[in-house]
Amino acid sequence: YGVQESGLTLSEYRKYVIQHEFMHALGFDHQPCNKRTAKNGQCPILYQATRGPPSGFKSGIEVTDLDYTKKLRNPYFI
Repeated sequence: YGVQESGLTLSEYRKYVIQHEFMHALGFDHQPCNKRTAKNGQCPILYQATRGPPSGFKSGIEVTDLDYTKKLRNPYFI
């Protein structure tokens, strides 16, 4: 049923998880959620929404340009 702390519906949470993990498979790392990174108050898809968004922000459900900026040290694919 998703993670209650995320603040997302089950459908939104499923979409978040699929996009979040796919971005990891492409070699991208977690992002912070703050005033600089949260577009329209929504955290990047690579923010760990399972912990819940920071106060004043919502969990993101769409990939943003910021999600493509931080690569993993040891990506799945080289």
